[in-house]
Amino acid sequence: MTLQYLDDNKTITFESKLRSLIGLYYPQIDFRIAYKTPKKIGDFFKFKDTIPKDGGLWLFIKSTVLTLKPLILEKLNATLL
Repeated sequence: MTLQYLDDNKTITFESKLRSLIGLYYPQIDFRIAYKTPKKIGDFFKFKDTIPKDGGLWLFIKSTVLTLKPLILEKLNATLL
């Protein structure tokens, strides 16, 4: 059986009461419970990066190039020396 996970106390209390109730009427059944959280780890991350809306794609590319240009030049100078 799969149930939604609540906080620790409510979950443990509910599980013990449910297991004892089922065990009382059906002792031959080994009843197990699986818990499912309402949120997944993927809910905390965006699917894709967003492109700035004010300047569009060109502004995004320009800012990326300007950010990487000093690093690229530094690597080229180190290689040429």
